Amino acid sequence: MAMHIHSSFSEQQGSMDAQLCQAAQSLVDVLWWTDHDQRMTGLGYRDTVHFTSLDAEQPDPGQGKAWHWTPAHSGRLASYSGGIVASPCSPNDPVAGGALAVSAQSSKGSAGYGYYANSGPSDLNYRDNLTGQSQSIDVLLGPGWSNGYAELAITTSAHPSGQYALSYRLVPGNGPRGQLRSVHLTLAV
Repeated sequence: MAMHIHSSFSEQQGSMDAQLCQAAQSLVDVLWWTDHDQRMTGLGYRDTVHFTSLDAEQPDPGQGKAWHWTPAHSGRLASYSGGIVASPCSPNDPVAGGALAVSAQSSKGSAGYGYYANSGPSDLNYRDNLTGQSQSIDVLLGPGWSNGYAELAITTSAHPSGQYALSYRLVPGNGPRGQLRSVHLTLAV
Protein backbone atom coordinates (compact mmCIF):
# COMPACT_ATOMS: atom_id res chain seq x y z
CA MET A 1 0.00 0.00 0.00
CA ALA A 2 1.29 3.50 -0.88
CA MET A 3 -0.35 6.06 1.37
CA HIS A 4 0.99 9.40 0.08
CA ILE A 5 1.22 9.66 -3.73
CA HIS A 6 1.11 12.96 -5.62
CA SER A 7 -0.23 13.19 -9.15
CA SER A 8 1.19 15.36 -11.94
CA PHE A 9 -1.30 17.95 -10.74
CA SER A 10 0.98 18.61 -7.75
CA GLU A 11 4.32 17.24 -8.84
CA GLN A 12 5.46 18.33 -12.29
CA GLN A 13 5.60 15.75 -15.08
CA GLY A 14 4.92 12.52 -13.15
CA SER A 15 1.77 10.82 -14.37
CA MET A 16 -0.87 8.85 -12.53
CA ASP A 17 -0.72 6.26 -15.35
CA ALA A 18 3.01 5.72 -14.80
CA GLN A 19 2.56 5.54 -11.04
CA LEU A 20 -0.23 2.95 -11.39
CA CYS A 21 1.92 0.91 -13.76
CA GLN A 22 4.87 1.03 -11.33
CA ALA A 23 2.57 0.09 -8.43
CA ALA A 24 1.29 -2.96 -10.34
CA GLN A 25 4.86 -4.03 -11.16
CA SER A 26 5.79 -3.66 -7.48
CA LEU A 27 2.68 -5.58 -6.32
CA VAL A 28 1.23 -2.49 -4.62
CA ASP A 29 -2.52 -2.82 -4.83
CA VAL A 30 -3.68 0.34 -3.01
CA LEU A 31 -2.62 3.94 -3.74
CA TRP A 32 -3.83 6.98 -1.79
CA TRP A 33 -3.66 10.08 -3.99
CA THR A 34 -2.79 13.21 -2.04
CA ASP A 35 -2.53 16.58 -3.78
CA HIS A 36 -1.38 19.87 -2.30
CA ASP A 37 -4.26 21.98 -0.97
CA GLN A 38 -3.06 25.23 -2.58
CA ARG A 39 -3.24 23.44 -5.96
CA MET A 40 -6.80 22.30 -5.32
CA THR A 41 -8.02 25.76 -4.23
CA GLY A 42 -5.85 27.87 -6.55
CA LEU A 43 -4.48 29.90 -3.64
CA GLY A 44 -2.28 32.72 -4.98
CA TYR A 45 -2.89 31.72 -8.60
CA ARG A 46 -3.09 33.93 -11.67
CA ASP A 47 -6.54 34.57 -13.01
CA THR A 48 -5.65 37.42 -15.38
CA VAL A 49 -2.90 38.13 -17.89
CA HIS A 50 -2.59 41.69 -19.21
CA PHE A 51 0.36 41.17 -21.63
CA THR A 52 2.31 44.26 -20.66
CA SER A 53 5.63 42.37 -20.63
CA LEU A 54 6.96 38.99 -21.74
CA ASP A 55 9.05 38.54 -18.60
CA ALA A 56 8.26 41.15 -15.99
CA GLU A 57 4.52 41.78 -16.09
CA GLN A 58 3.42 42.39 -12.56
CA PRO A 59 0.43 40.20 -11.75
CA ASP A 60 -2.59 41.50 -9.93
CA PRO A 61 -2.14 41.57 -6.11
CA GLY A 62 -2.11 38.12 -4.52
CA GLN A 63 -1.44 36.31 -7.82
CA GLY A 64 2.19 35.29 -7.37
CA LYS A 65 5.26 36.37 -9.33
CA ALA A 66 5.72 37.26 -12.99
CA TRP A 67 5.46 34.56 -15.66
CA HIS A 68 8.05 34.36 -18.41
CA TRP A 69 6.58 34.01 -21.90
CA THR A 70 8.94 31.89 -23.98
CA PRO A 71 8.78 31.89 -27.79
CA ALA A 72 7.98 28.49 -29.31
CA HIS A 73 7.75 27.43 -32.93
CA SER A 74 7.20 24.31 -34.98
CA GLY A 75 7.64 23.38 -38.61
CA ARG A 76 9.25 25.51 -41.31
CA LEU A 77 8.40 29.19 -41.08
CA ALA A 78 8.93 31.65 -43.93
CA SER A 79 8.43 34.54 -41.52
CA TYR A 80 7.31 35.12 -37.98
CA SER A 81 7.20 37.82 -35.37
CA GLY A 82 5.77 38.34 -31.94
CA GLY A 83 5.93 40.39 -28.81
CA ILE A 84 4.20 42.95 -26.67
CA VAL A 85 2.60 45.95 -28.35
CA ALA A 86 1.04 49.02 -26.76
CA SER A 87 -1.55 49.38 -29.49
CA PRO A 88 -3.95 48.08 -30.45
CA CYS A 89 -5.06 46.59 -27.14
CA SER A 90 -8.38 45.39 -25.83
CA PRO A 91 -10.76 47.97 -24.37
CA ASN A 92 -11.98 45.12 -22.12
CA ASP A 93 -8.65 44.97 -20.23
CA PRO A 94 -8.59 47.31 -17.20
CA VAL A 95 -4.79 47.61 -17.58
CA ALA A 96 -4.26 49.70 -20.70
CA GLY A 97 -1.32 49.56 -23.04
CA GLY A 98 -0.57 45.89 -23.51
CA ALA A 99 -1.33 43.11 -25.96
CA LEU A 100 0.46 40.12 -27.42
CA ALA A 101 0.90 40.34 -31.19
CA VAL A 102 1.81 37.19 -33.10
CA SER A 103 2.25 36.66 -36.82
CA ALA A 104 3.54 33.62 -38.71
CA GLN A 105 3.63 32.30 -42.23
CA SER A 106 4.74 28.78 -43.09
CA SER A 107 7.19 28.10 -45.88
CA LYS A 108 5.86 24.60 -46.45
CA GLY A 109 3.29 22.46 -44.70
CA SER A 110 2.10 22.92 -41.16
CA ALA A 111 4.03 25.35 -38.96
CA GLY A 112 3.37 27.53 -35.96
CA TYR A 113 4.72 30.30 -33.77
CA GLY A 114 3.56 31.42 -30.35
CA TYR A 115 4.44 31.75 -26.68
CA TYR A 116 4.55 29.31 -23.79
CA ALA A 117 3.79 30.60 -20.29
CA ASN A 118 6.64 29.54 -18.01
CA SER A 119 5.31 30.02 -14.50
CA GLY A 120 8.23 28.28 -12.74
CA PRO A 121 9.26 31.48 -10.89
CA SER A 122 5.69 31.73 -9.58
CA ASP A 123 5.61 28.14 -8.25
CA LEU A 124 3.71 26.92 -11.34
CA ASN A 125 0.66 28.92 -10.31
CA TYR A 126 -1.39 27.89 -13.31
CA ARG A 127 -1.53 24.22 -12.28
CA ASP A 128 -5.04 24.31 -10.97
CA ASN A 129 -8.19 22.25 -10.83
CA LEU A 130 -10.00 22.35 -14.20
CA THR A 131 -13.48 21.99 -12.71
CA GLY A 132 -15.58 25.06 -13.51
CA GLN A 133 -12.75 26.92 -15.27
CA SER A 134 -13.42 29.37 -18.05
CA GLN A 135 -11.16 31.46 -20.25
CA SER A 136 -11.87 34.75 -21.98
CA ILE A 137 -9.62 36.04 -24.71
CA ASP A 138 -9.92 39.01 -27.04
CA VAL A 139 -8.60 38.45 -30.55
CA LEU A 140 -8.02 41.13 -33.18
CA LEU A 141 -7.97 39.62 -36.66
CA GLY A 142 -5.27 41.18 -38.81
CA PRO A 143 -6.10 42.30 -42.35
CA GLY A 144 -3.85 39.70 -44.02
CA TRP A 145 -5.12 36.66 -42.10
CA SER A 146 -6.76 34.25 -44.51
CA ASN A 147 -5.56 30.75 -43.58
CA GLY A 148 -4.50 28.95 -40.45
CA TYR A 149 -5.68 29.57 -36.91
CA ALA A 150 -4.80 31.07 -33.56
CA GLU A 151 -4.63 28.46 -30.83
CA LEU A 152 -5.03 28.51 -27.06
CA ALA A 153 -3.55 25.21 -25.83
CA ILE A 154 -3.97 24.10 -22.22
CA THR A 155 -1.94 21.10 -21.02
CA THR A 156 -4.20 19.10 -18.73
CA SER A 157 -2.09 16.13 -17.57
CA ALA A 158 1.05 14.12 -18.16
CA HIS A 159 1.08 10.49 -19.28
CA PRO A 160 3.81 8.03 -20.32
CA SER A 161 2.74 8.45 -23.95
CA GLY A 162 2.84 12.27 -23.77
CA GLN A 163 0.84 15.19 -22.46
CA TYR A 164 -2.91 15.56 -22.79
CA ALA A 165 -4.09 19.03 -23.79
CA LEU A 166 -7.18 21.00 -24.67
CA SER A 167 -6.80 22.99 -27.86
CA TYR A 168 -9.07 25.87 -28.83
CA ARG A 169 -8.50 26.99 -32.40
CA LEU A 170 -9.77 30.34 -33.58
CA VAL A 171 -10.13 30.49 -37.36
CA PRO A 172 -10.43 33.68 -39.44
CA GLY A 173 -13.77 32.84 -41.11
CA ASN A 174 -15.40 35.31 -43.49
CA GLY A 175 -15.96 38.17 -41.04
CA PRO A 176 -14.46 41.65 -41.31
CA ARG A 177 -10.82 42.17 -40.39
CA GLY A 178 -9.52 44.74 -37.97
CA GLN A 179 -12.34 44.17 -35.47
CA LEU A 180 -11.96 42.89 -31.93
CA ARG A 181 -13.64 39.58 -31.19
CA SER A 182 -14.18 38.41 -27.63
CA VAL A 183 -14.12 34.65 -27.13
CA HIS A 184 -15.29 33.01 -23.93
CA LEU A 185 -14.38 29.35 -23.42
CA THR A 186 -15.84 27.22 -20.63
CA LEU A 187 -14.32 23.90 -19.66
CA ALA A 188 -17.06 21.36 -19.06
CA VAL A 189 -15.32 19.07 -16.56
